[in-house]
Amino acid sequence: MNEASLLIQAFLMHNAVPFMRYCHPAWSEHTQWRTSLKKLNVMSTPVKSILSCAGNSASLIMGVFPELDADEQSLRMSIPAVIPLSVPQEEEALASLRCEKRLLSPLSLIFWGGQPVSLYLSGALEASEHFSFPCADATETVVLSRYDFLGSFVPAAGIGIMGM
Repeated sequence: MNEASLLIQAFLMHNAVPFMRYCHPAWSEHTQWRTSLKKLNVMSTPVKSILSCAGNSASLIMGVFPELDADEQSLRMSIPAVIPLSVPQEEEALASLRCEKRLLSPLSLIFWGGQPVSLYLSGALEASEHFSFPCADATETVVLSRYDFLGSFVPAAGIGIMGM
């Protein structure tokens, strides 16, 4: 467990957000992560997160999707009025969020101290009762119910919701 994972889990406990933590072998590709979760019999939807910004402002937008293998450009096109971050902007955002690009998840937004941030949740997530998020470490997954994620974590972290 790295420091960022420990802080995320402390945030969840401090805010009484129920979660489950799973440990598994390290992964470098989302397909490996999905396979690890299947082997552990984790009954949840693994999600992929991407960063963008609003077309006419500096507001950060994180898109959350169940399509782990989809390319970022096609996912970004489903979010209304966004543009990709430049490479320096993305590197700066990832450093602030204390994670690597492959480990990006809404859980890391507890570290965001910059401009306003909003989540765009894919409509495909409506059918999911539980979400699996990487937890700033390729050897840990945190699972939250949709109800606890939207009803407890999002408000506690001060995150706005764009869609679902």
